[in-house]
Amino acid sequence: MASFQAASVYCVSDLELPTYVPQNHTNYRQIFSIVCLTAAGLGFTGSIVQLITWIISSRRLEDGEERRSLVNPTIVISLAIANIISSVGVVLRSMALLSTKPPKEYCALTESFNMSSICEHDVELSPSVCQKTMIIGNVLEGLTDYSFIVGALLTLSYSADVLHRQRGAIVESQVFKNRPTSLNMILCWILPFLFIAGSTVAVYYKTDFPQRCPHDSRIHIRYLIVYLPITLVMIINPILLFKARSLVKKSITRRTATFSSRERNIIRKMTIRFIFIVLLYIICWIPNIAESCTQVILYYYGTDSPSIQTYQWLFPLLITEAIMNPLQGFYNCFLYGLPGFRPSRCFAKSEDITSSSMEESQSLLSNKTGSLQRHCVIRRILR
Repeated sequence: MASFQAASVYCVSDLELPTYVPQNHTNYRQIFSIVCLTAAGLGFTGSIVQLITWIISSRRLEDGEERRSLVNPTIVISLAIANIISSVGVVLRSMALLSTKPPKEYCALTESFNMSSICEHDVELSPSVCQKTMIIGNVLEGLTDYSFIVGALLTLSYSADVLHRQRGAIVESQVFKNRPTSLNMILCWILPFLFIAGSTVAVYYKTDFPQRCPHDSRIHIRYLIVYLPITLVMIINPILLFKARSLVKKSITRRTATFSSRERNIIRKMTIRFIFIVLLYIICWIPNIAESCTQVILYYYGTDSPSIQTYQWLFPLLITEAIMNPLQGFYNCFLYGLPGFRPSRCFAKSEDITSSSMEESQSLLSNKTGSLQRHCVIRRILR
């Protein structure tokens, strides 16, 4: 969902999301909220499917199989939980946006709500809600942004874990066998809390919170704190997955001692999967980055009082955010959650193959039983 980082939902002015525009008789606030609710419903459904699928799948995996698999079930399950939290947060925040009135314009110089020319460039917003609603609104805002950052860090953790596992498949080292999954999970859930706490302090420190909505450049600190981790993941994630793809190819040829059409097909499917992970994540969050940069540019280089036409021009970008952000849980279900979209497990009860002997691998490929075992080795690498 488009996140109005200036403050909570009760500070979204009638200029940003008009309740009624006479020119086209449109309620932008209502349209935006309905789009958010619809996308969040789809995202919530996809996340539930991903969560259930991976919980059942992880219970079937033995300890040795889990260590050899391409995907760490703990990370994918945590990613589904983060998407569920974000979907719930978007739903509640959209309902709050519909139920609360836009804030009143307040002249700080004359200490009144009667606007005059002297206050044209120094207008603050006063929330039209009670203090309890203010607290709830800020909690919802923080919770939703928190879940978005957690999802970003878990996406990066997934790519780093895939790379780490494939290094362990090639380099027989205890360092690569002992993956600090628990530490990664703790950092992915605690660091975003520190980010959100820091952004809240940056926005409201030495202000009349919650009686006034922040209106100066301090809100751009929150843009930076919230979207910097997401931007870093956009940059780092493709690099990690590209390196992981190269290592998977080496691991397959090392274990099977060949690289036939079957191996090439497996590599091709895995490459497509990694490309979709990278592209969908970028498509999901690039509108937020663009909107944030636009808001900063308008603040420093635009007019002192942006018109309603300016925000109408930004509305398509806000709608794009409202669609893509909550849908992350929906398409993650297809990328991580459905068994048909990830390499299936090998259920053959043939003995495992080690990669220490080229002759052993070649002898296994010379008969039907060896062909089945070779297929199982490829599946274990990519599982």
